Amino acid sequence: ERRNDILRLKTEGREVLSRVSVSDIEIAGYYKANIDRFRQGEARQILQIFFPVARGASQKEDAARRAKADKARRLALSNGKDFAATARKLSEGPNASRGGDLGFIKKGEVFAEFEKILFSMPVGKISDVVRTQAGYHILLVKKLRPGKVTTLDKLSGRLRGLLLKEKRAKRR
Repeated sequence: ERRNDILRLKTEGREVLSRVSVSDIEIAGYYKANIDRFRQGEARQILQIFFPVARGASQKEDAARRAKADKARRLALSNGKDFAATARKLSEGPNASRGGDLGFIKKGEVFAEFEKILFSMPVGKISDVVRTQAGYHILLVKKLRPGKVTTLDKLSGRLRGLLLKEKRAKRR
C-alpha cells in the first residue's frame, strides 16, 4: 500500500505538476476580473461628541440626552475650528479625553447604520445630531485617506501561485 502511494505521488508529479503552467496573460486577466479584491478602501478620521442612551430609557431620559446633544452641536458650531475642544468638554463617549477622536475608520469596521452616515459626510462639516442604537452623536470627518488598488506588479507572484494551485487541482 505504501508503495502504491509513492508511485501515485511520482506519477502525479510527472503528469500534473510538470504539465501545468500559468501565463502572464492569464494572470493579468484574473487581476482585471477580480480588481475589487485588491482594492483597499478609503478611510476617514472621525471626531465625535457622543451622548449614550441606555436601552429601554424613558422618553424623558431620551429627550434630556437629545437636548444635551443639541446644545453640544450649537457650541461646536460656534466654536469654529475647535471641535475637539468641545468634545473634550462635553462628550460622554470613551474618546472624549482625546477630543472625540475615533481614529481612521474603514467600511466594514462599524455598524451599518453608523457607516452609512460617516461615508456620506463631507470633510470638515459638522453633522446634525444623529440618533443611532447607541445614542446621540455629533460627527466631524477630519481627514480622508483615499482608497487605492494594489498593482499587478506587486501581486503577480501571488496570483501565479493561486492560479497554478487551481489548475493542478483540476488536472488531478
